[in-house]
Amino acid sequence: GPAGASELSDDLAARRARLMERLSPDTIVVLMSAPPRVYSNDVDYEYRQDSNFYYLTGMTQDETFLVLMPGNATRREILFIRDRDASREHWTGRLLSREEARARTGIQTVLSSRDFDAFVQAMLAGRGWGSTIDRSEADSFFRALATGSARLGVALDLAPDGEPPTPTQAFLQRTRERAVGFVPIDVTSHFTDLRIVKTPFELKMLSTA
Repeated sequence: GPAGASELSDDLAARRARLMERLSPDTIVVLMSAPPRVYSNDVDYEYRQDSNFYYLTGMTQDETFLVLMPGNATRREILFIRDRDASREHWTGRLLSREEARARTGIQTVLSSRDFDAFVQAMLAGRGWGSTIDRSEADSFFRALATGSARLGVALDLAPDGEPPTPTQAFLQRTRERAVGFVPIDVTSHFTDLRIVKTPFELKMLSTA
């Protein structure tokens, strides 16, 4: 029920806060949902969310992106979700509205996944995003960009040799072609450490299970 939902969203918020505590204010972290896997004859696999992405968001749908900016004044978490589309959902299942995504994740700033690429470009250009993330909001990150010391954190998953690049690899490649002033870092190891320390909610769920 709602109590469980708010407990989960509080817990997700605590997990994101613990990750951000480990990162410097000159960092922007970009995490993406797992790509849908499709058989060659167009039969969809059951969708499985990336475990690190799920750990921080509780979101189980694809085309979802999380941006963390630990140095921001107030808006340190931005979630991007797919726009709802009734005709498509008839076949693929219902998508969460922005309000529902806010309630589930505890993230207040929810934008359309169509804006994700442009948003990241704007951040890495030191431009900001309207009144959502303006220059004063992202001051510490933008200052780091200007001195070439900003970091772009991703959970780096490498495609096996001969396979096409993973979405994260493709994203990094695109971003390096378009922007400067940052160093890519891999944040994967932080997830291992975070999972070792259980939150009260996780302990409760474990004892129930």
